[in-house]
Amino acid sequence: MKKLIAILIIFLSACTSVKKDEFVNPIFYKTMYPISRTTGITWITPTSFKCDFHGNVTTGDCILLENKQDSVKLKCEVRYSGEDYSRTEIIKYQFSTDSNPYNYNENEQEIEEINLEKETGEEFSSKAWLYIKLSE
Repeated sequence: MKKLIAILIIFLSACTSVKKDEFVNPIFYKTMYPISRTTGITWITPTSFKCDFHGNVTTGDCILLENKQDSVKLKCEVRYSGEDYSRTEIIKYQFSTDSNPYNYNENEQEIEEINLEKETGEEFSSKAWLYIKLSE
């Protein structure tokens, strides 16, 4: 009987949870516009990454590593425009905690893009700021 109850609980929790290939917070599906000069217009899904930086398009096939209400973390095989090879990058997108890196607008959500060290998952080199138009 205990096994049956445990199986039923596992089944019910699997039915009510978000699918592995969907963001918990759908805001991350929206177009991200650059605030920083180091990034371009960005689109992400749980399985892909695309950034258009003044016509130089970077794409990537991704695996969703972290899926939270206020952040997502992707491990991507990134292909830069004009290069024949790809690089593995771990990129985290999270709601900004900075008090005022740019003039805040209540119709926008500010996002931090953080590149993480592949081996340790720690921040190592760059951070960029983007925003999402909540009204889109």
